[in-house]
Amino acid sequence: MKALKEKLVTALEEMEASDPDIEASAVIRKDGLALASAIKHGDEGLIAAMSAAIYNIGSRAIKELSLGNIQRIMVNGKAGIIVMMGLDDKHILSVVTRPDSNMGLIITELTTTKEKLSKIL
Repeated sequence: MKALKEKLVTALEEMEASDPDIEASAVIRKDGLALASAIKHGDEGLIAAMSAAIYNIGSRAIKELSLGNIQRIMVNGKAGIIVMMGLDDKHILSVVTRPDSNMGLIITELTTTKEKLSKIL
């Protein structure tokens, strides 16, 4: 399990190093527990629990409204943006970015990292 966590953290740190607008990131189980994170400031447990809750509600809404499969969820705040993307049927990638981030670049980086993380999981 420790080797798995180390691989996940390495992939998260590489993602954050490639885009300075990403301030924190985590791989979260859909039940709200963090598997791995690169969170320097803030409560890992709170970020994991809130991200899972938001993602699960958004996913259910998409299904109930017959809008296909969920792609990602973005929650914009004055001081930052949370972006969540499913990795598989059990895990979510959640990142916190600066409020003025280039979302095109962020989503590209998330997609690349999603592929890496999916192989690890």
